[in-house]
Amino acid sequence: MRHLLSLWLALGLLSPITAAGDPVARHAGPGKPLGVLRVHPVFVENRGQFQEAAKFRTALPSQAATITEHGLVLTLLGRESKERGRSLLGHNVVLRFEGVPTTSITSVRGAEQAISRCSYLLGNDESRWLTGVPCWQAVRFEDVAPGVSVDVHGRNGLLEYDVVVAAGSEPDALRVVVEGSQGLRLLPDGSVQIRTPLGVVRQLAPKAWEVEADGSHLPLVSRIELIATDRF
Repeated sequence: MRHLLSLWLALGLLSPITAAGDPVARHAGPGKPLGVLRVHPVFVENRGQFQEAAKFRTALPSQAATITEHGLVLTLLGRESKERGRSLLGHNVVLRFEGVPTTSITSVRGAEQAISRCSYLLGNDESRWLTGVPCWQAVRFEDVAPGVSVDVHGRNGLLEYDVVVAAGSEPDALRVVVEGSQGLRLLPDGSVQIRTPLGVVRQLAPKAWEVEADGSHLPLVSRIELIATDRF
């Protein structure tokens, strides 16, 4: 038996909705929410093409996510109109996974390898070219807390992470520490509003199941609890 707690990150920043009810993809200036494009991101493994701290990287139309050994770095993008044109704005929000008592994550690895591969042919020195770099459907943080792991993947154009809790362990042994925000707010629907200079990132309310030995799922009641002004 194990418990599965799924949390969706609405990285589209309170996306505007069309008449048909589908989110739309668009850039945003100050005070204007970013949209969501419904695509399934893959996570590109770092083989030297990214900075050393990055283990994996993925991208959506209006933001990118970098996986480090401690959590997620969300790079939010927007545009600001000026007299001589429009400038691109960027801001990083870090979601750091922390165990209670505080533990260091033992490993971050790719899970569910994707069919696609990436190549980086930069410059004229072929010895520095990278071809066939592996891509993954998901990334797993193992042993974030005793009996607790975190799987990061995409669903319906949003970045999602599952907290996988072994029998006898507790999901509240995990804390998510938010860095680079202007404050957190717990909303009546159970979601968390993460305010940033470029808009709002919305951590949607969790859904939880108990997974039985035969693979059946028993729904459980779950909720997010704010621990401090920078963590839940």
